[in-house]
This record gives sequence, structure tokens and C-alpha cells, in this order.
Amino acid sequence: MLQMTVGIMCAEILHHFARKSVAYTSIPHIKRFLRNYSRDGKEYRRIKRILPLYMSYGLLRVAWREKNPSTGNTL
Repeated sequence: MLQMTVGIMCAEILHHFARKSVAYTSIPHIKRFLRNYSRDGKEYRRIKRILPLYMSYGLLRVAWREKNPSTGNTL
């Protein structure tokens, strides 16, 4: 369950930067968040391996709640 929460949080970070049309600049912030969240390198690698699944779920949630149709194309 925690992986889902972390994935949704990372999706929100990505979405914040995507709205400004600079989604690629979110990567350092996501990495820093994951490193601070993880207890050690082993847990960091485990979370990083499964993160795409939960981030995609988080991005779907963002798309579903998005009110502005023009920003749906950036996801």
C-alpha cells in the first residue's frame, strides 16, 4: 500500500512540472523524494523497480480529475 502512495505522490510531482511544460525537470525532485523516503539503498531500488506501475496509476487519477481538457494531452 505504501508503494501506491509513493507512486501517486511522484505522479503529482510529475504533473506539477508537466503543467508548466517542463516535465523532464521533475526527475531530480522525484529522485530526491525517493532517496529521502527510503530507509536504505535496497529499499530505494525496490521502490524504483515498481514505481512505474504506481506512477501510471497516479497519472490516471490526475487525468480523471483534470478539469481543463487542454492539459489532458500532456499526460
